[in-house]
Amino acid sequence: MADTKFASFLYDQGDRIALLKRILTKLGNPDQDFSIIHVCGTNGKGSTSMMIAACLETMDQKVGLFTSPFIGDQTNSIQINGHSISQSQLAGLTGLVKNMMATPQFADDELSDFEALFLIAMLYFSNQSVDYVVLECGLGGELDATNAVTTTQYSIFTEIGLDHVGILGSTIEEITTTKSKIIRPGNTTIIAPQHSDTVNRIIREEARSKGAKVIDVGRFVHVKYQKLNSQLIINYQTTEFAGTFKFGLIADYQLENLRTVLTWLINFYQSAKTPLTIDEILERSLSQINIPGRFETINESPMIIVDGAHNLDGIKSFVDSVNTNFESLKKSHRCWFF
Repeated sequence: MADTKFASFLYDQGDRIALLKRILTKLGNPDQDFSIIHVCGTNGKGSTSMMIAACLETMDQKVGLFTSPFIGDQTNSIQINGHSISQSQLAGLTGLVKNMMATPQFADDELSDFEALFLIAMLYFSNQSVDYVVLECGLGGELDATNAVTTTQYSIFTEIGLDHVGILGSTIEEITTTKSKIIRPGNTTIIAPQHSDTVNRIIREEARSKGAKVIDVGRFVHVKYQKLNSQLIINYQTTEFAGTFKFGLIADYQLENLRTVLTWLINFYQSAKTPLTIDEILERSLSQINIPGRFETINESPMIIVDGAHNLDGIKSFVDSVNTNFESLKKSHRCWFF
């Protein structure tokens, strides 16, 4: 095996996408062997990706899921139907990529860890003959490694805010413009409710320029809920569909992600071949779902909840969820933040 090492970060070092496209071509275009649902945003993209993957699996699809950053072991970034790639499979595909990068064709090129992991995921999903891949962006946008794929069925945008400032851009306009470049010609683009009208406008303009269909989550689906123990009873309604199901995630911010997932599912369902109703899919997929690191209870007594909030919008959403779900503890001064 070649001893080529991967760099820690190369996001803004030249035309990364052109290089990755060359590599994918050399590997036989594995990204073209399945349908891709591409998820981009600042907050919520991991949760949204995992919920979509769960719904697809419930519909008897073989589903690849690529997420970042990983929680726990690196193998958790690459999953098929909830099962992580094995260490031996990861090592084997890593060696294949390293050996290829050591050939004269790529002797002057270098890959980052994330770029290599993306390529490994595409190879793995192709080798395992998955039907769909839910592909979560890294930093997101035009220069993100995941944007090297040829086509996507969906571009899904969760909430976009100020994050990775100076890398993706310095303003919300610049950051949104960068992220909007994942849209592919003729696909379906779904926009989650946004804090800024500017975000909607920029994504819509990019979609229009590429002939992509746009669905605005805020206008498409409405949700009401009641809390029942450790679950929520969700009532949703669109102009054509309405239903009820149990939802296993109680954090306030997950309701926005859920609306995005509902919008995707209702659109997808109209051409899906499944005997299940939408409510059956949602109940089986999401009533018991657990997403590591997202308002996750890791201890009951004392209660300890961990959350991966890493920017101002995410931290505010986490605090709001604590205040909603543990108001009595807060008033009795038995609730602390660390």
